[in-house]
Amino acid sequence: MELTIDRLTKQYKNKIAVDRLSFSLTKGVTGLLGANGAGKTTLMRVICGVFEQSYGKIFINGIDTQVKREELQGLIGYLPQEFGTYENLTSWEFLEYQALLKGIYDSKVRHQRITEVLEAVHMYENKDKKIGGFSGGMKQRIGIAQTLLNLPRILVVDEPTA
Repeated sequence: MELTIDRLTKQYKNKIAVDRLSFSLTKGVTGLLGANGAGKTTLMRVICGVFEQSYGKIFINGIDTQVKREELQGLIGYLPQEFGTYENLTSWEFLEYQALLKGIYDSKVRHQRITEVLEAVHMYENKDKKIGGFSGGMKQRIGIAQTLLNLPRILVVDEPTA
C-alpha cells in the first residue's frame, strides 16, 4: 500500500492551509508534527476525502483518488480528534448503525465484524451498555472500533494521544 501526495494545496478563500505538499508513504506508522494551525488536521481531512483539495493530487497505489473516490474511500479509516456518538445508543447499536453507513449490509458479516472490533478494543463486555455512561477513554475506543469496521488499509488518526 502506497499513499502519494503530489503538490497538494488546500486554500480557504485567502488563507492557504496546506501549500504544495509532496511526499510518499508506504507500510508503517507515520506521524505529523507541527505547530497549532500548521495544517495537519486539514491535510488529514483532505487525504480522507472529508475536504476537497484546491490543487494537487492524492494517489493510493498509483490510482488518483479524485477519479476513483468511491472505490478508494473504503481503504481509508479516519478517526478525528472529536467525533460524535449517539449517547443514548449502546456500543453495539452505534457500531451496527456505523456499519450500515459503511455499506456492510449482510447481517452475518456485520455482526461478526462488530464482535471483532469490540474485542480488538477490549470493549466487547460493554456491548450492551449505553455510550453516554462511558468514560472518555471508553468513548475513544468505540471511535477506534467504528474506524476499523470496514477493515481499512490506511488508518488516519488525528491527535492519537488525546
